[in-house]
Amino acid sequence: MAQIREILFGEQNRATIQQIERLESRLDDQETTLRRLLEERVSELRETSEALRRHVETADQRQQAALGELGEELRGLLKTLEERLGLLDNDLQDTAQQLRQQDSERGSALDRLKRDSVDNGRLAELLESLAGQLRRPSES
Repeated sequence: MAQIREILFGEQNRATIQQIERLESRLDDQETTLRRLLEERVSELRETSEALRRHVETADQRQQAALGELGEELRGLLKTLEERLGLLDNDLQDTAQQLRQQDSERGSALDRLKRDSVDNGRLAELLESLAGQLRRPSES
């Protein structure tokens, strides 16, 4: 029976075994190729990832430096603004003091003017009285 099976199916069986062996060999070759391609792709992705990480770090450092410079510039501007505001406040206080002093001086001048006006009025009355007295003796 084994011989009959060998005669009937032997050639087909050997052809099938050879075909399976060829398929296994091709599968092994393809597996090797796919592994190599996958390793290359993973390596490329690692390199790309590392390059991106370095780029992000560099961009972050530049941003931090720019933010630091901007912060320093803003602090400088704020200091200048505070100094100018201080000067303006001093000028305002000086001007207010001068205005108060001028107001006081004008008040004093006005008071003197009023006093002098009253004195001038009295002087006029006195002079008129004197004139009247001087006229009386000449009328007599």
